[in-house]
Amino acid sequence: MFTGKTYQQMLALRQNKRKGFAVLIDPDNINIKNAAQLAQASNEAQADFIFFGGSLMVSNHVDACLQAIKEETDIPVVLFPGNPNQVSRYADALLYLSLISGRNPEL
Repeated sequence: MFTGKTYQQMLALRQNKRKGFAVLIDPDNINIKNAAQLAQASNEAQADFIFFGGSLMVSNHVDACLQAIKEETDIPVVLFPGNPNQVSRYADALLYLSLISGRNPEL
């Protein structure tokens, strides 16, 4: 059984028949300053989660953006990497949907 805090938060929403609100941030379309602003907007919108990732993720500032987000909010950040090299220690959880449905046929 998974015991991570973010997973437990998702599970609690499901058990209480509630919907969660997630903000999606594509790292290829932002910079570090935008990441902090989006985190602040997520706070104001009372988001339950921040999903961070995309199918391409060609940017090389993933760690820096995640750190900027984490400095501005306590909202769990769920990373969905486009490939295994895009995993970051700064995410609260990983969602592997991109690895299954990504554009890379090798995955």
